[in-house]
Amino acid sequence: NVRLGQKVFVGIRPEHFVVSHGDAGLSVHVDVVENLGGLAFAYGKTETGQDVILKADSERPLSFGTQVKATLQAEYCHLFDEAGATVSAAAGAVRLQEAAA
Repeated sequence: NVRLGQKVFVGIRPEHFVVSHGDAGLSVHVDVVENLGGLAFAYGKTETGQDVILKADSERPLSFGTQVKATLQAEYCHLFDEAGATVSAAAGAVRLQEAAA
């Protein structure tokens, strides 16, 4: 279980990122777009230099060099401790535990 104040790392699969068309979300600069026919993956970096892969909507393809906002769903986040071991609690459960504290 996750302890309050414990340092954890969040892992999320590209298909669980949602490109936001508003101002909310993680700012990502798209460096490369890999078009695979019916879908595409966009590879980019956040403002802090963190690598991010987004699954792009084939109806609204992303372009190289653009800045997009990406949001994610907490229930799809995977948590890891500092040693890289999977943390047993789901990300959504951690948020609920913090709210209750």
